[in-house]
Amino acid sequence: MTHEWPSIRLSTGQKGFEPVFLAVSDMLLKKIQYDYNSEQIDAIFDVAVDNDSENVWQIYLKTIIEILYDIAVLYYSKVIPVV
Repeated sequence: MTHEWPSIRLSTGQKGFEPVFLAVSDMLLKKIQYDYNSEQIDAIFDVAVDNDSENVWQIYLKTIIEILYDIAVLYYSKVIPVV
């Protein structure tokens, strides 16, 4: 069972959100890096949850990548070099 997260769909004219989205993207990148988040990653790495043969880590990683993609659509030149 996968959870569908709402996509971020804002116009690029909304510059007031840029610092927030860039901070979120930085935080999310750290959450999927073992150096920054080893304890949580170790805890969820081998836990199976659904019929699609995905474990918690794969679902977690896929969700974060989807959010990063949505932010990169808005702020490509600032998010992609960090990734």
